Amino acid sequence: DTLMDELKVRSSQLHDIALISIHTGARAGEIFNLVWADIDFPHEIITLRDTKNEDTRQAFMTPQIKKMLTARHYQGIKNSDLIFKNRSGKKIREVSNAFARAINNLGFNKDAMDARDKIVFHSLRHTFGSWLALQGTTLLTIKELMGHRKIEMTLKYAHLLPDEKRKAVLKLGKRQEQKVVALKKKRR
Repeated sequence: DTLMDELKVRSSQLHDIALISIHTGARAGEIFNLVWADIDFPHEIITLRDTKNEDTRQAFMTPQIKKMLTARHYQGIKNSDLIFKNRSGKKIREVSNAFARAINNLGFNKDAMDARDKIVFHSLRHTFGSWLALQGTTLLTIKELMGHRKIEMTLKYAHLLPDEKRKAVLKLGKRQEQKVVALKKKRR
């Protein structure tokens, strides 16, 4: 929330691009490619075309994304128009330096010595995957939503899954217990 507030102050467009990433797991390039034809408001679906894996996948709108896209959509806009454009009205090629300035201003990378530990725009995509895992979403669903070709890419989120192994065993134990009770009732 702190980062999103800071981005909104710096650039409403950068905020909106980040919002899509953190709520759908879309990569920056996938967001930069979006045209209005890719937005299905009635079904609340965003079509991501020409992804890193050269696939097309669907992302689902959260209420926040739908509200933002509805506010950006104006009368007379063409389906072929880019949703996000650079100052020249052309396709954006890279994330604005304002993102790094926001991160620095907030001190998020202050103690990060290793580049792999630094918050960058792509961290929003990983946040999406992490949030899904923390709420108990299956790895297969996370894989599909993130557009990973191989499950190995998705396994990095497995450690965040809420104690699924314990739940599975307890569920099995409960099921067996119910069978014993049913068997005892049957014998009476």
